[in-house]
Amino acid sequence: MRPEFSGSSFEAALLPLLVSAALCFALEYSGLGKWLTRRTVVLLAVMPLVYMLLILTNEVHHLVWTRSGLRVMCMLTSDR
Repeated sequence: MRPEFSGSSFEAALLPLLVSAALCFALEYSGLGKWLTRRTVVLLAVMPLVYMLLILTNEVHHLVWTRSGLRVMCMLTSDR
């Protein structure tokens, strides 16, 4: 079974990592860079990396999404 990756799965995989990077940037920019030790940066990166791994391997285990694609919830019609 060969997994196929779509653009949305890459977006979803990278988003948590970008949030952690934005937090690091905001802390450094605001002068609170003392909180950014090597240990805290690694701890901030662990969960996004695990989530990224789960998303990229979702076709194998389906732990993140069971289905992918769009689902039509209702149909709107007009008499005009």
